[in-house]
Amino acid sequence: MFENVLVGVSFSSDNRGVNALGIGALIRLKQNNQSNDVTVINFSKEEKIVEHDIWMHGSYKKVKVYHFSSKTLLKALSALWFNRFPNKLALIIKQAKTIYTVNEGDSFSDIYGLKRLLFWCFIAMLPIIGKKRLVFLPQTIGPFNTFIGKMMSKYILKSAQVIYVRDEQGKKYLEEGSISHTLSCDMAVFMPPKKVLIEVPEKCVGININGLLYYESYGIIQGRYSHYKKIIVDLIHEALKNNYKVLLVPHTYNVNSPGNEDDLKATREIYDSLRHPDVLIIDSDYDAQELKYFISKCEVFYGSRMHSCIAALSSTVPTVGLAYSYKFTGTFGLFNQSQWVFDIENITEAEIPAFIIKITRIFDDLQNIKKELIDMKSEMEKKYLEGK
Repeated sequence: MFENVLVGVSFSSDNRGVNALGIGALIRLKQNNQSNDVTVINFSKEEKIVEHDIWMHGSYKKVKVYHFSSKTLLKALSALWFNRFPNKLALIIKQAKTIYTVNEGDSFSDIYGLKRLLFWCFIAMLPIIGKKRLVFLPQTIGPFNTFIGKMMSKYILKSAQVIYVRDEQGKKYLEEGSISHTLSCDMAVFMPPKKVLIEVPEKCVGININGLLYYESYGIIQGRYSHYKKIIVDLIHEALKNNYKVLLVPHTYNVNSPGNEDDLKATREIYDSLRHPDVLIIDSDYDAQELKYFISKCEVFYGSRMHSCIAALSSTVPTVGLAYSYKFTGTFGLFNQSQWVFDIENITEAEIPAFIIKITRIFDDLQNIKKELIDMKSEMEKKYLEGK
């Protein structure tokens, strides 16, 4: 009943990139295993079973997600270790053949704090203690800057049967540790778009505004993106000057209760400041697949959230990554598009005009870029995660 178990994903996060990762992984696993038997496990404060309607193969499919608490996780580890008093989570692991983990895409690292890494290490220990097959689906792995992080991650990675990594830096880390691995694309590539009955105008430039960079709300990035807002505004003006319409697309947001790094909140501020008839905004509660549909209809896309860029690249839309992390380079590289990744950290106001010229040069080669993306997508779709 629980032959294949998928953990470390979400279908209801404010971060549509995390949702896209989960949907793509689920679809790919079902295709690879030629079976509907994929059990999804999530961890939250409230223990419950939730059914989600996921758009797959042209229709909605119901996907059941088991939510367990951290307390239940610890009890399951104990039950598997001592082989007694199994709870529901331990029973699922005992019946499983393979545990697939995504770790939310980039949480198998201590850059977000040791507490968060240990949480995901405990989850990875479930199949190890239960003597089950552990597979790391494509994700960012590392860096590990603490002694405990290095020791725990090395033990778990060496215990895994299969490891896929989605970027060159993670690949380098695994090579240095002599850990077997395969470089592969992010699973969000395989998430299909879902049509929305709203027309995107022709000759439209899509732009994703990252609330994290706009508000510089996260400690380690404060002061590094002081001119991000001006870059976005100048980019919009450049598109309008060249007779393009602009579609502003948030990718991590909550319509009803925005957080302090909410894309839509930042996007509305830009939109309200411009009030231009050719600047359009996505400001309703669309899911990851619907947002991918909007993005797929753009002629060119500029993204500051990596998964908004993945939505564009996997839809064969010529894309520029306005990057704040090395993750962008690895992902764009898999599409042979690494030349269109631009680091925007610490750009000065004086450098912005030249920067705008540089990132708008993509319009000079749209036809060739489009062809290359079509070829790369076709190649990715022919490969399977295992046995390729």
